[in-house]
Amino acid sequence: MDDRIHLRTVTPEELPDLIEPIYRLDRACLGDSAEARRKILERGLGDPDEAQTVSVAMREEQLVGACFGGSDSSVFTEQDLLQDLEGRLVPAHEVEIVSPARSLKYHAGTPNAHISLVAVDETQRGRGVASGLLHTFLKARQEQQFSLHVDPSNHTAIALYRQVGFLEAARRDKDGFLLYWGARTTLESILASRLKQHGAVEWPKTGHVLGSRAGAVVTPDPPPWQRHAPHMHPMRSRRQAPGLELTAGPATPSRRSLPR
Repeated sequence: MDDRIHLRTVTPEELPDLIEPIYRLDRACLGDSAEARRKILERGLGDPDEAQTVSVAMREEQLVGACFGGSDSSVFTEQDLLQDLEGRLVPAHEVEIVSPARSLKYHAGTPNAHISLVAVDETQRGRGVASGLLHTFLKARQEQQFSLHVDPSNHTAIALYRQVGFLEAARRDKDGFLLYWGARTTLESILASRLKQHGAVEWPKTGHVLGSRAGAVVTPDPPPWQRHAPHMHPMRSRRQAPGLELTAGPATPSRRSLPR
């Protein structure tokens, strides 16, 4: 069995067929709250203003990871109250946080992409899938800052988000969920480094491929959706496939647990 994992962005034409598999994965990882996120995806099908960017991780033809998000206007409303770091209750669009270097300021009222879901199949955690999903998502968006909510009891997810550069910004008043914020430059740099550590190969215009758990050098066969394209055949030389980088995987598989 092919143990490699392909990471890519979903096209609008593919999304209707993937909503149900994403929902099942989401529910298996995060429980009943998956229903609300499915509705966010479904709303985006009919309203361009609420369209979501979706990145997926596929092992052969099986969905093993998903990440999606869109403009924070599709998530926040003026009525949402957040508790800022000083304990004040303020409307969502008035929350601010200044980065430790004081070089960037997060403000929920400015262009910002909100990530609604990062979910990885339990059997595939520890392989860099969550980092790959986030990196693929960022590459598909134009915003310079990103936010997400996380259950304060989900310590594994919180640890990951902090490791890749997210900062705690506020706490959502209605359910106590934490709001994390990150700047594109910081997130992309750290996520790219983590992908290299996991031996990822980047295919031009398609996404990353994660190698086997054994840590062997990845053989960059075309992903299933491109196997009909002869110009992307893996046996072509590097000169014919500019930008293709082969990286050896780690000697031993990572034991880091990724978010639910």
